Amino acid sequence: FHSDHAGALPSIMEKYCDRTSRFIYNNITDRAIDNITKEQGWKTVTYKANAINKANSIGMICDIPVSGTVYAIDDNTSFTILKSSIEAGFNDYNDMSLVTIFNYKGIRTVLLGDISPKVQDELASSIGTCDIIKDAHHGYNASLSIPLMDTARPKDVIVTRNHGFG
Repeated sequence: FHSDHAGALPSIMEKYCDRTSRFIYNNITDRAIDNITKEQGWKTVTYKANAINKANSIGMICDIPVSGTVYAIDDNTSFTILKSSIEAGFNDYNDMSLVTIFNYKGIRTVLLGDISPKVQDELASSIGTCDIIKDAHHGYNASLSIPLMDTARPKDVIVTRNHGFG
């Protein structure tokens, strides 16, 4: 729920979502989030509340998945949600990002969210091989773990960079 990811989410929900839409998120307590000083600056608790309130006001289906939950969209499309096991006592909110594995007609695309290489190492065997990986955390240096890359063996990697960072 960082502002750079979720700031526009309520507006997008208002325009494009309805009671049949699914809102999938990792529910971390506000207290746990506020224990990390930089999250106060990001206003993470506020953005989390804004998104959840909007989803509830629309009547969206809200899901807090366990790691490995699979959502089938149609015969050709599904996605799997993975998440870190370090929820208790975490000190980096980025590591609570949900990892999404999209499978479309057998092409597996992995979106790592903002997870660190440490969490990538933890999830590497669950991710398995894939066709495409979108690098983690805005493409900062050292944002992809070597063990994950060795396991996933992607054909392509999507790298994004913020100007002047990493």
